[in-house]
Amino acid sequence: INHYGFFIKCPTSFYNQPFISDEILLLKRGKLIKQGGTEELLTSVSDKVRKLPCERSRLPEIERCYKVGNVAQRHGRTVVRLVGDNLPPESESVGDRLTLEDVYLYYLGELG
Repeated sequence: INHYGFFIKCPTSFYNQPFISDEILLLKRGKLIKQGGTEELLTSVSDKVRKLPCERSRLPEIERCYKVGNVAQRHGRTVVRLVGDNLPPESESVGDRLTLEDVYLYYLGELG
């Protein structure tokens, strides 16, 4: 809901935009799961998003066990962005590089 009182339904391509609206509502099957401003929602997942450098051959196993935000190749290594509560201890912080896609995956995403 923006400051004009309008509700904006955004396609997933908008999740990486820095600002969508004053208030964001996350709905799943008609049920309100979470709501808040952009910064509030990003803060709510700040300790739930990590990156995991791994061998590409481990991807199927990782995708079965964790919510995967994306997979990238960096410096000849595969790096997987993970979202969830019980992430592997060898995973690394993403710092302040959080996105609304992370919020979506944490609250609404499903494994597999």
